[in-house]
Amino acid sequence: MSGRMSGPNLPAVRRCQGDAGSMIVETAVILPILIIFLCGIIDFGVGFRDRITIQSSVRTGTRAAASLGRAQDADEFALTTLWASLSSYKFADLTKVIIFSTTSAGTVPASCLGTAVNNAGAGVTNSCNVYSKQQAIWAGSASFINDPTSAATKACSASTGMDRWWCPNIRDNLLTDNAFAGPDYLGMYVEVTYTPLTKLFRSSIILTDKTVMRIEPG
Repeated sequence: MSGRMSGPNLPAVRRCQGDAGSMIVETAVILPILIIFLCGIIDFGVGFRDRITIQSSVRTGTRAAASLGRAQDADEFALTTLWASLSSYKFADLTKVIIFSTTSAGTVPASCLGTAVNNAGAGVTNSCNVYSKQQAIWAGSASFINDPTSAATKACSASTGMDRWWCPNIRDNLLTDNAFAGPDYLGMYVEVTYTPLTKLFRSSIILTDKTVMRIEPG
């Protein structure tokens, strides 16, 4: 009888041990899924925030260039404004800025998109100026006027001017020009490399945005 007395207790002990084991197995299965889900939320949240920041920065930069119109420092001021908004974000790295001539449709010329950045200046004649991150950093300083890598001057009249391909002084800001079509349309296209915080899904993502505005009459 003494041997049978412990019998009723055995199923309870085994059932408890079985529950604990199943909890460990369930945790081992669910925890990686939860971690992946959490990493996705973090990366998406930070990326969405940076996306909104980029959109706002591009609008602000475009507005700066459009408001200055034919002023010599139109592109310089636009880059300064853009960089002021983007420089504080460590996950978003500016790679290319294009200030381009367009129509109300806002299409970026394919030749401009295909132009590689160059710290000494790059672009397509009468179509766009293509700027690097370094030029955006230089903007607003003496370095933008006197490029330390090539001694290039900013003035459009110089053969090495950074904004010589679509010089601000040839942009139309008159209501009666272009067969009364009005001032030119100016666009800003920005390309940013976003590095996710966790890098679980991708090591980097290219984010782009553009804004088109009409040059303010002057």
